[in-house]
Amino acid sequence: LRFELPVTDAGAAATVATATVRVWVDAAKVVLVAPGGSDAAAGGFGAPMRTLAAAIPRAISLGVGGAVYAAGGLYPQAAALDVTAGTGVYGGFDEETWDRDPASHPTVVGGFPTGFVVEATGVTLDGLTIEPADAVTFGGSSIAVLVRDSADVRIARCPQDLEGADAV
Repeated sequence: LRFELPVTDAGAAATVATATVRVWVDAAKVVLVAPGGSDAAAGGFGAPMRTLAAAIPRAISLGVGGAVYAAGGLYPQAAALDVTAGTGVYGGFDEETWDRDPASHPTVVGGFPTGFVVEATGVTLDGLTIEPADAVTFGGSSIAVLVRDSADVRIARCPQDLEGADAV
């Protein structure tokens, strides 16, 4: 949230002061990830992790409310990303300021025939462009998000080019 406040000093000089308030699911359970990060890092401000494959398990280990906040960039995957109960993955952040604008800082997840696997309650995927690789076998499938045996799953602001895609 960004607030702009007009301020006038005693000499009648006017300016605008800006205050930014960041809202996290749970401020004690934030895991930041950026293409310029390191998976050996703690995942906090100034020390983001590099891959979603490493950041998601760290967020899960923090318990319900643990969440990954991903800076814009490409996140190629070697395997599907499993997201469990009470965990969120949010994209569209600026790697320097951690301001969020998914249109200006697209977070692209791709490279494996299945992007995310959700088999849990209370999972959120928000602000991600999920581009799974083509199927690896004839007659196989390419799935952006596989949701099964789940409830309260929220997928929002995840733009997709669905031309020619089949929905089930």
